[in-house]
Amino acid sequence: MSNITIGQVNNSDIKNSFFVEPVFQVGKILDIYPDFPERGAAFFTGVNLSWQTVGKNWWNSYYKFPQTGILLLYGSLGNKDVLGSNVSIIPNISFKLVSNNRFSLEALLGMGFSWFNKPYDIVDNPENIVIGSHITNITILSFNGIYSVSKKFEIVLGVSAQHYSNGHIQIPNVGANIPAANLGFKYFPGGSPDKYFSPDSIFYFDKKLKFVFRMGMGIHEFASPTIPVGGPKYPVYVASAYLSKRLSVITNIIFGLQGNYYTSYYDFITSNNFYTDNQHQKSIRLIAFGGVEMIMGRFGFLFQLGLNVYNPFYKDLQRLNENTSGFKNFTKSLVSSKLGAQYYILNPMKTTKLKPFVGLFLNGNAGQADFFEVSLGCGF
Repeated sequence: MSNITIGQVNNSDIKNSFFVEPVFQVGKILDIYPDFPERGAAFFTGVNLSWQTVGKNWWNSYYKFPQTGILLLYGSLGNKDVLGSNVSIIPNISFKLVSNNRFSLEALLGMGFSWFNKPYDIVDNPENIVIGSHITNITILSFNGIYSVSKKFEIVLGVSAQHYSNGHIQIPNVGANIPAANLGFKYFPGGSPDKYFSPDSIFYFDKKLKFVFRMGMGIHEFASPTIPVGGPKYPVYVASAYLSKRLSVITNIIFGLQGNYYTSYYDFITSNNFYTDNQHQKSIRLIAFGGVEMIMGRFGFLFQLGLNVYNPFYKDLQRLNENTSGFKNFTKSLVSSKLGAQYYILNPMKTTKLKPFVGLFLNGNAGQADFFEVSLGCGF
């Protein structure tokens, strides 16, 4: 609990402070779909292997020295026979929102992968409409209050929300949403740091408007969240062209167009004679979008929200199935989203003519997963 020193100190003299955080959570899976399996309380336990950043990387000070970690989490989901249990590995970052003497408030955001031991099986486990595959994505958001007992020990108490989805790769994919209460303990073996390195001035960053082109591919099943089961997996081809402008050292804003070509749409159109002309064209979705990218070293964490300006097949299929009424169906036909991260092969802070990157994203229709995307791109 010693005073923190922030300033132009030699950053070779200070080290990122490693700490261990045992985590305990209790919650319950929300009932978000008909015929949801019976379940009781869900319990989770694990450990967050973490580091307190101190300014060794240029972006640390601009995010007010966040903590980064890898959360290893085991969960029992409230119905051992149907839902089973899961093990997750979750890279995460937490930001101090408020800090006052011994008390502080933090927000933690994590995204990773989870393995389930009892996913849906048409013979052995047909009741599990929640999780359709052994491996899913997991996203977690927590808000925690922290009480500092000593320089080595802190008590953590808060609330969290977990979301599981396999990105529509395997049906069923209703997904699991779990609000939970958190209890944890942060232990700093060497003591929490008392020196932080912060540059005296903001160094130069590339403020030029960039044109960015990105190409990617994803895979999904053409289905509702629960049926049909065991269908083929179709590739989705994605191309995006957009403008990117650096607003600050750590923030980009983007505006542009994205086109998705669905081989699943084309297969349905041709096999059912759904359209007699322009069949490839009507298998395309065109999206006008805007978004924000947060830069952390060579990583950019991106969220974009878009409107479907061309989406004829989806709308016509809704009308055919009489699914045009209701707010949920309306937003799914109109709103698209993308969430994920991209890694810059060259340092994005330097003024280089080319800014190549690779990315991994989850694309959605409003709040429902559509497909995972692996992509390559470059800024010019």
